[in-house]
Amino acid sequence: MEDSNIMKSIGLSISNMKLPGTVDPNKKSFEGESESVASEISAKENEEAFIKRIATVPFLVLDEVGSSTNLKVESEFISMIIRLRYDNGLPTLIATNLDPNNFKLFICGYELNSVKTVELPSFIARLEKENATLNRIKSVAIANVIKGTSHR
Repeated sequence: MEDSNIMKSIGLSISNMKLPGTVDPNKKSFEGESESVASEISAKENEEAFIKRIATVPFLVLDEVGSSTNLKVESEFISMIIRLRYDNGLPTLIATNLDPNNFKLFICGYELNSVKTVELPSFIARLEKENATLNRIKSVAIANVIKGTSHR
């Protein structure tokens, strides 16, 4: 039995979506990196409905966070989803290849590797105090850093 069939057999809904890496805030539709944002999302579904759907599913997995071609837009989108899910008390698993400091910079909307290494610890400490999204993540997160070689 395929993994998706196993998950469905125990009552879990499976959606394999490519989150749009470039959401144009001036439009009510998505401009993804591929033509198919998600096989199940109709062309008529607007941005607000899509956000509501992924903000309210019982358990959300965000994979490849920080790998978009438009990191600023992705960061804003992910931060919004995290805030909505946090406010609703819903769990979210975030998977990324970013190291912990670059993930914090990403969530706060800064360019990766944009802070000098010697200034990074104090800069990150300030972000952790001032950024609401980062505070939400820290208050409920269990971080698991896996080191090693990728075998993809």
